[in-house]
Amino acid sequence: MATKTKKLILLDTNIVIGLLRGEKQESQIVESLGYENTAINTISVLEIYYGMFKSEVKDTKIALSKFNKLHLDKEICQKAVEIMLAYASNRPMLPDCLIAATSIICNAELYTYNKKDFDYLKGVNLYAPKIFLN
Repeated sequence: MATKTKKLILLDTNIVIGLLRGEKQESQIVESLGYENTAINTISVLEIYYGMFKSEVKDTKIALSKFNKLHLDKEICQKAVEIMLAYASNRPMLPDCLIAATSIICNAELYTYNKKDFDYLKGVNLYAPKIFLN
């Protein structure tokens, strides 16, 4: 009997920052998904490293090593350009275009707290956790 593979969930930077800060909700949700079913992209990694203190580098590298990495490639970059041009009137931020493009090209649901930055983008499926936390 074949087992059903879980869908890949792309974590936005704000979710990963919550995990790194030890916030209980993010930890419970990601653990329920399984690290093997979650991913972060290069832009999120860069945003995290940009905002951290030098003393946090070692622990951050260890924490980020648990996730699948979705690296930018030609197809993702082309999709990001398409998003930027198609939604120019909304003024999407460059990192958001790259994260959205990664989500679309890799067919991954996007887990973010900044839903307003992505909900108008055709092809981006937002992840809504199905567990209830205390």
